[in-house]
Amino acid sequence: MVYRYTIAWALLFLTGFVRAESYAPDIQEFSASNDLDFPAHSAFALNEQATLEMWVAAGWQSDPGYDPVLLYHADAESLLYVLAMLGDQTGLTLQVGETVDELPFSFSDGRLHHVALINLTDHVVLMIDGQIVGRFNLQIPPKSGDTFRLGSAPGLNTAFTGAIGGLRIWNVAVQRQSLITYALQDIFRSAEPHPDLDSLAAYSDLHNNTINLMAADEEIQ
Repeated sequence: MVYRYTIAWALLFLTGFVRAESYAPDIQEFSASNDLDFPAHSAFALNEQATLEMWVAAGWQSDPGYDPVLLYHADAESLLYVLAMLGDQTGLTLQVGETVDELPFSFSDGRLHHVALINLTDHVVLMIDGQIVGRFNLQIPPKSGDTFRLGSAPGLNTAFTGAIGGLRIWNVAVQRQSLITYALQDIFRSAEPHPDLDSLAAYSDLHNNTINLMAADEEIQ
């Protein structure tokens, strides 16, 4: 089956986005059989001023009866942050510890959408496709967990079916215009690199099932 979240669609001109002809995000299809589990690393901790961005698209047709998990970061004691899409594709949920907050957005078109979480100490701003959707009234603890997962969480009924890619984690609250401008651009391009490049903590290379860690100059898989 060919979904509407192909690379070709990702390179289309989105309203408000500027793209580079030679760049395509590292989009990978996810299902119950190919989620990714990475070992703990400090790069996955969101500081009191931090940004996490990624491309996502839903690939299921009917509500599976649970909220598929996009990102899962936890330690032995608690959930540090878990981002999930509602099963009916009408929004996203963010969970920290036992607290869950929810913001509406329709993912039912099956297309790739650029999602950014901007951590601002006492709340988390959600931006989708360059527009601010709202704020999660949660505080993400600046801690590194025992595991970091893409496309699922431990246990049953958490698997995400669809597309995830272009994950970037920044140790700074990236400005909205920079998120828009570089959503479909190479952040390392020599002519005009991302203005916050020194604050980049990690970025994905899902074509190779890896996440590159800037501070440690290494990659994990």
